[in-house]
Amino acid sequence: MVSDHTVTFSGHTVTVGTQTWDAPWPVKQAATVGGDRVVLLYDYMAAPTDRQFRNLEAFTVSGERLWTAEHPTSEPADCYVEILATDPLIIWDFAGYRCTIDPSNGRLLDAEFHQ
Repeated sequence: MVSDHTVTFSGHTVTVGTQTWDAPWPVKQAATVGGDRVVLLYDYMAAPTDRQFRNLEAFTVSGERLWTAEHPTSEPADCYVEILATDPLIIWDFAGYRCTIDPSNGRLLDAEFHQ
């Protein structure tokens, strides 16, 4: 079991308790969900320009990737920009969607458009 207070990050490097590992992209936000996984929101400014940036992923505390979150659109410029809550896991999307993500598998449960 981990708590939000035990997750720190700098650039690509993530530390959870005594475990340190490198994420594939620079981290913008990190949080724990479900007590046993770490959700990372990668910095959208590091996004590839030729495809959609799938920038929300969950890992074990030791850095094993568990899932990559689904997006509400298939637009190449779409990405997640902010973790709003962790219980339930709610993420703000660049396209204007408030998305609820299943923390066990990264599936999009709900996407509510906001203007």
